[in-house]
Amino acid sequence: MFKNMKILINLTYPYAHKLIIVFKSLFTQKGLILIPTILISVPILSTKQHIGLMLVFLIIVDFLTGLAVSRKKKKAAEKLDPNLKTKNLFKSKIFKDKTGVKLLLYSLTIFVTYWAEYILKIRTFNISISKIDLNGTLIILLVWITVELYSIIFENIKDLGFDVMIVIKKIITAFKSVKKEIKE
Repeated sequence: MFKNMKILINLTYPYAHKLIIVFKSLFTQKGLILIPTILISVPILSTKQHIGLMLVFLIIVDFLTGLAVSRKKKKAAEKLDPNLKTKNLFKSKIFKDKTGVKLLLYSLTIFVTYWAEYILKIRTFNISISKIDLNGTLIILLVWITVELYSIIFENIKDLGFDVMIVIKKIITAFKSVKKEIKE
């Protein structure tokens, strides 16, 4: 068992190390030139890679909308207490505690599932509504995407003043009234 784990760590370490270098260099001025290249290369990726990129994108959107909510709450609090203007909006400890734990949890569940599938040679399976071969890793990715979408739509956007459920209810009501008129 330990021999297989050591082999897996040796196989994945160079890629994880390269990924860190890529992320660090991507957010420099010269690195921004790479973004169009990355966007052009997206069509050649596999389904897992597409879904993984979607998860990364949603994590970034969740983070940015969370910052916007934080800023809105701070502005509202500043109206009540003007002394809060001198306090920092972004705290490194909160970022490490919440975002770090979330990223660690996402990464560990995805990698452990992938490694378990690799070691145990678990096969993919199909469901009748999709042509995509499903496996545990893909399902975990889809679960985390659902969590991020929920966080963005029903928490952050709602806190910014746009309630999606009210809009959905209005759309359903309008659809029902149009359907009723068509039947008459």
